[in-house]
Amino acid sequence: GRAAGPSQAPRRTSRDASAVLQDFKRAAIMAFGSAEMAATVLDEVQAAALEERWASDYEQLKESRKKQPAVGYWVHLFVAEGSRVTVAHLFSRYHQALRARCLDAGLRLEGVAVHASSPEMAGHHAFPRSGHPRVLRNADQRRLRALRCETENPD
Repeated sequence: GRAAGPSQAPRRTSRDASAVLQDFKRAAIMAFGSAEMAATVLDEVQAAALEERWASDYEQLKESRKKQPAVGYWVHLFVAEGSRVTVAHLFSRYHQALRARCLDAGLRLEGVAVHASSPEMAGHHAFPRSGHPRVLRNADQRRLRALRCETENPD
């Protein structure tokens, strides 16, 4: 039989997701080059969720040579409508540095999708200045994928 590969990995818990977001936060601080700038941007994030993307068998073979994790993540950030364009622009501008810093931390970042938050998210902070990041509960993978496809830039 075939050895159990990454596709048989157990589902991640919200605690695991919080650890992934913590790595993302650290990578953002390094990518932005300023803890204060990263904190200012992350303070705008009211909710955060992870969309898992498993590599295909071909990608796994190719990436195993580069020692990349089999599972990658789209990080979905929900911010007030008035901040959405600015936050999206910053993550787009620092995308390559952020991906590199995430990979250094063992996290394969597929991308960052920034969405307008719902009224229920107002006043919440996904990335508190102290403590662990808070993951959006009950985030449906199909809904996240659909949201990303609606807001993705064609560039």
